[in-house]
Amino acid sequence: MPIPRTIAKLNRAGLNRVTRRFAGRIPPFVLVSHTGRKSGKTYTVPLMAFRSDDANRMVIALTYGEATDWQRNIEAGGPASITSRGITRPIVGLHIADRRDAAGAIPWIVHRVLDLIGADRVALIDMTPPGP
Repeated sequence: MPIPRTIAKLNRAGLNRVTRRFAGRIPPFVLVSHTGRKSGKTYTVPLMAFRSDDANRMVIALTYGEATDWQRNIEAGGPASITSRGITRPIVGLHIADRRDAAGAIPWIVHRVLDLIGADRVALIDMTPPGP
């Protein structure tokens, strides 16, 4: 069973505040910035993301089982970016896939945890190629 939404609310209130301090600089934590579909406000959320074989793609496990705000906002086409290892790159696409399609990007220990909670979907985040 994916993580309950009540845990998401607790994360937003506490854990995200702590994680945001180092996410974006220390892998596998990244910062995803996105613009609200209705509010137009910019939000930044810390997440765990893994590099895929394609240098312009990252993989994020969807642990809540349903679309999250950051996912819906990116799918709506608002401006979004991802910061990893101190480098911020625009997000140009988001695709939902089966976790097994991105198996090589996710460490085995993370796969085991995802198996335990029944999280079988991932977001494939496409980024613009890095500048010169």
